[in-house]
Amino acid sequence: MIKKFTFISLLLLTTLEVWSQTTITGQVISRDDKSPIPGVSIVEKGTKNGTTSALDGSFSINVSDTHATLIFGSIGFAWQEYHLKGATQLLVKMKYDCTRDFFDEQRIGIYANSGVLNNPVGGQLSFSFPLIYGAGTLTSSFGLQSDLRNNQFLNAQVGFIHFAVSCDFDMDARWHYREVSYNNTFGAKAYSFETDLNIGKRIGFLPSLNFTVGYGNLNLKTENQSATGPIFGIETYIKTWKSYVCSISGKVGIFKNNIELQGQLARRFKGFEAFIRYYRLKSFSELSLGIGKDFGYRLKRQRMKQ
Repeated sequence: MIKKFTFISLLLLTTLEVWSQTTITGQVISRDDKSPIPGVSIVEKGTKNGTTSALDGSFSINVSDTHATLIFGSIGFAWQEYHLKGATQLLVKMKYDCTRDFFDEQRIGIYANSGVLNNPVGGQLSFSFPLIYGAGTLTSSFGLQSDLRNNQFLNAQVGFIHFAVSCDFDMDARWHYREVSYNNTFGAKAYSFETDLNIGKRIGFLPSLNFTVGYGNLNLKTENQSATGPIFGIETYIKTWKSYVCSISGKVGIFKNNIELQGQLARRFKGFEAFIRYYRLKSFSELSLGIGKDFGYRLKRQRMKQ
């Protein structure tokens, strides 16, 4: 009699447990291209109850509570929690996970450059600080070219780079200063505040595309004129001879009737960077060739942690 009662009790408990469970069905797809994602781990939060999605992204799981939370995880995708809130049929959209590494912090750069047209002697120093916010850091550079007599071309920048970062996008902000002295007949100073919008994914045949927008001031010292205007720029990567990948960029500043042009073609190889730069403002123009190298550095406290 006791055995019979125990058997009936267990049967009733099992039946009640089955009745209390709810079957949740659905499909897991990519948020980007809407394709199904197979092999996704699906677990009821706080339990060991789980399953995986099929080849077409479909899944089915029994949960004890229609207000439970399901956790979706897969390599290459960001983990996601889904609160059922009474829903029994789901369409779960997962986004690609990414880890972006930037190698331009804590660097010291030394460059030698020569102006082909007017300023044959010159150099450039650059310095980037440790990370100060997420992937963001402060950078600076100072370049000077001269003929050691009357001509001089100065170029300086201070920037806060990567202050906004996502998988395929980041932003930089920069203050850029230029000063020109040419044959005692022409002199100019220009400064601008610029923002770079860097798109890291392929657009058509271009592997990436960076846009520059800004606003600046131009002061023509020899003509006693001053004007403000917008700055526009673009940068991408191209394949050149022997399949070398080079960055190519250009900027234009529009200061009423005066146009400032800047362009650069650069390539890194074995830790070095070689570049060709062009600058033009009214009667002054310069074509510069240069090569340099970046060196990483570590602070004392960072060395002690190693």
